[in-house]
Amino acid sequence: MTQQKRLNLFNKTTNRNVTSIIADKTIFYSTIVGAILFVAFIVLIVLTITTNSRVSTATQEQKQLVEYLSQNKTAEAQTTYFLQKKDQLKTFLKDDAAFLPYYTILKNSLPPATSSATIQTMKIDKSKKTEFLITFINYDDMYRYIHYVESEDFLRNFESLKLTTFSLNQLGGVKGYQLHFEGKFMNLPEVVN
Repeated sequence: MTQQKRLNLFNKTTNRNVTSIIADKTIFYSTIVGAILFVAFIVLIVLTITTNSRVSTATQEQKQLVEYLSQNKTAEAQTTYFLQKKDQLKTFLKDDAAFLPYYTILKNSLPPATSSATIQTMKIDKSKKTEFLITFINYDDMYRYIHYVESEDFLRNFESLKLTTFSLNQLGGVKGYQLHFEGKFMNLPEVVN
């Protein structure tokens, strides 16, 4: 059989060479890559702008917080100082022996006995245990005070009381007498009754 060649009038065929096909495909792919790179570039620019605005906002907030802290540093220090003092006061009040009412009781006991007696020292703790030192200018006043200390009127203020030391001393060339007592006060409501 012989092959017949026919002429096709409706179909247009062109012979293109390989270089022109490669050039066309290169342009097509270059256009696609260029479009992708352009879109990526736009996305990067948008991301950079939003990141810069976030950093700027965060920097402004940081500046405001630093300014606020620097302005309120004194107030914070004062608040801390106040809270420390409040805690110290609570501790003090918990361990406080209510010194003044007991000192007043002891001081008020001096005039009925003698006018020359003075309280030199007085200690009292939370459990109402006490020590006090009373001085006198002359022997007669000291003697009257010792008699007064033995009276019910004075002893009703104490659970226990004892004279621990008696001494004679000279202060500035003047003789004086000292009595050192130890004991325990009654609780204040019982003393007031």
